[in-house]
Amino acid sequence: MTDTPALPRVAAMHDISGFGKCALTTALPVLSACGVEVCPLPTAILSTNTAFEGFYIHDFTPCMDAYIRHWQKIGLAFDAFYSGFLGSYEQIGIARDFVRDFSPPLVVIDPVMGDNGVIYKTYTPRMCEGMKSLAEIADVLTPNLTEACVLASKPYDPDRIS
Repeated sequence: MTDTPALPRVAAMHDISGFGKCALTTALPVLSACGVEVCPLPTAILSTNTAFEGFYIHDFTPCMDAYIRHWQKIGLAFDAFYSGFLGSYEQIGIARDFVRDFSPPLVVIDPVMGDNGVIYKTYTPRMCEGMKSLAEIADVLTPNLTEACVLASKPYDPDRIS
């Protein structure tokens, strides 16, 4: 009998949106279909994505420390860390600490902050500025045009794209 190689394991720090085809609800099945063991680290639970008026959001920040400590206690290790939508400014530090403490060989940061020149309603200027420090530790950074402009401190001007 031969040993079956372990699936690559990724810690996915992202929100769960009940509706809107985004976040962990799309990342989980895609990564799983690619043969990746996905370990969700929820940042927030939303009724819908933030494009919908009157969405409900539950910030998961107060729960994250105990959640991560349990992973440390049982000795989990990760081949990659992936972050997406963050629910609070404090989660930027939590993400940085996670990468420091678990030392995954690959760090993928999707600096989810906005789209089409508009910053999401839950993101404050402080969060947008803080996201730059998270981008600095990325091996792979996947901003859209709006997010790239924020990270580069440049104005959003879609007409300049050819």
